[in-house]
This record gives sequence, structure tokens and C-alpha cells, in this order.
Amino acid sequence: MGTIWQHRSSLCLHPAGGDGIARAIDVDVRVSGAILALTYTILATKGALRIPAAAEAVRTDGLWQTSCCELFLKAGGPDYFEFNLSPSSQWAAYHFADYREDMAEAYLNAPPAISCPQGPEAAVLSAQIDLTFLPSDFAAADWRLGLSCVIEGADGAKAYWALNHPPEKPDFHHEDCFALTVRAAERL
Repeated sequence: MGTIWQHRSSLCLHPAGGDGIARAIDVDVRVSGAILALTYTILATKGALRIPAAAEAVRTDGLWQTSCCELFLKAGGPDYFEFNLSPSSQWAAYHFADYREDMAEAYLNAPPAISCPQGPEAAVLSAQIDLTFLPSDFAAADWRLGLSCVIEGADGAKAYWALNHPPEKPDFHHEDCFALTVRAAERL
């Protein structure tokens, strides 16, 4: 078995709104071989969180319009990948050539495995993403990760959580959001 890299991060709420939906969001990241495992622990105010109902685990666009956990993965160049992971078990994966440019579906070798048990005051989304689809130069490089969540309240309000936020409006694609470095030497 190869090297296992792991890290725990706490996300912060963007000041644009959504205060009171969640109290805290922590993300555990683990990389073992070509598998990236994520666990988003969302501590919510009782009855304040809207979670999508369970659905077929298929690629689905627009997941970010309700409660959705996200991962952004960038290597040395301007291109990056975005993964949308819904508590419903639906998912999406995209490749961008540069900041919000030339978006295309990313074709994974296997769909992410997602589970999301929940209680009245917490939801825990766990996902495993098989990264064997990455180009070899991307897979062998140091990575910068952006970890984020869109959280929808029972009243329809949205809260935006990320490791770091750019000034002004929430924008998970912004360079400031790629705040966690995973060195190749630590995971290969």
C-alpha cells in the first residue's frame, strides 16, 4: 500500500448571507493511491438545513443550486477540475481550461461513491473519487484544492462555505479558494 495523505479543514461562511443555517462545516481529506476520499461534516441549526432527497447516483448538472459539497482540484497550470457531490448521491465533474473558461464534462473512470447519513442537526457527506482519469502530468504534480459547500436553508436562503473566500461575492472558482496544498511527494 502506498502513502496516505490526510488533512482536516474547517470551512468558513461567506459574509454574504445564510447565517444560521449551519454552525460549522469540517472536511476530512484523504488521498490513498488514486482514491481521494472526502468527508464533509455539516453541523446545522435544528430544522434549518434543506437536504436533497436520495436519488439515483447519476451525473447531474445544476447540483450547486441546492445543498451541495464541492471539490476543486488544480495542478501547476491554469486548468482545473470541479466536482459537485450532492447528498442525494448525484454528482457532476467538469474540467476548465482556465478561470471559468471552456467548461467541459470530465469523464471519470468510475462515478464517485457518495453516502450522506443525516440527523436533525447534522449531515455527513462521504465521497470517494477515483482519480485514475487524470492526465499523468496532472496526477504527478503538486495539487491545490478548493473545498466548499453551498448550503440551502429550509427557507430557501443559501450559505456559501469555503476554506477561503475572495473579496466581494462568493466564487468557488476564484484563485483565493484553492487554499489547501497537497504535495506530490506526500501522497505518491
